[in-house]
Amino acid sequence: MSDQKFHQFFSEYLEDYLRQCPVHASQLGDHRYDDQLGDFSREARQTRTAAQRQTLQRFTDQIDYESLSRPAQIDHEVFRHDLEEQIWLAENIPGFEEDPRSYNHYLSGSVYSLLTQSSLPHEENISNVIARMRQLPGVIAEARRTLTNPPLPVLETSIGQNRGVISFYEKGIYDLIGASPLQEDVRQAAADLLPHLRDYQQFLETDLRERATGDWRMGKEKFDRKLQFAVNADTTADEVLAQAESEFHRVTSEMYVVARQLWSNCH
Repeated sequence: MSDQKFHQFFSEYLEDYLRQCPVHASQLGDHRYDDQLGDFSREARQTRTAAQRQTLQRFTDQIDYESLSRPAQIDHEVFRHDLEEQIWLAENIPGFEEDPRSYNHYLSGSVYSLLTQSSLPHEENISNVIARMRQLPGVIAEARRTLTNPPLPVLETSIGQNRGVISFYEKGIYDLIGASPLQEDVRQAAADLLPHLRDYQQFLETDLRERATGDWRMGKEKFDRKLQFAVNADTTADEVLAQAESEFHRVTSEMYVVARQLWSNCH
């Protein structure tokens, strides 16, 4: 019964998450929302983070870890870890404010993935692509509204990436759609989108570059915490480095011994 309650709790959370994050849903193989991009404005992201905090609290209060079967306990640990990580990242790593690359994922990846990874019929994918393309000017408007002072190296990377985005909608997308009956609709959607992308390119190269004074370093404390989430272990960067150096010296020592043996055998 406890396992059933946990799985029901998680299913309800997942359903709501997929609905709110349609691009991620597409990547996970759920194609119900392939014609949508979702709302990732500052207000919507803050609302989602607050909801995740509430979910984590309800999860703690309502699900008894000790009463779960061992497989369900593992799922419990994974789910809790993911919630804690998403909340921490949202509150400590301001990607949408300081990293323009956060928007490139939507400007090209949300469309490209439908044409290369979706299991839906090709024409249905193209129809969904057109729907998403028509929403991309809103992504650009949100980027211009939200971006503050990114680190210059990060901005330079984004500038190069956006040039690739423009090229994709100028010509690359047609290699993927082929001789589709919807090709002219794609061309019209691209023709409407490209002026926004070119204006955005100018914004990146001028206005945003002038205030690209942010520091790409997050500091040791934040880096250690981010690393702990990434590897799902209570470790620090110094400990990882020490272990890597130890392993490097062990391997090189073994290689030296083998090389000495080979040299002796040859002489």
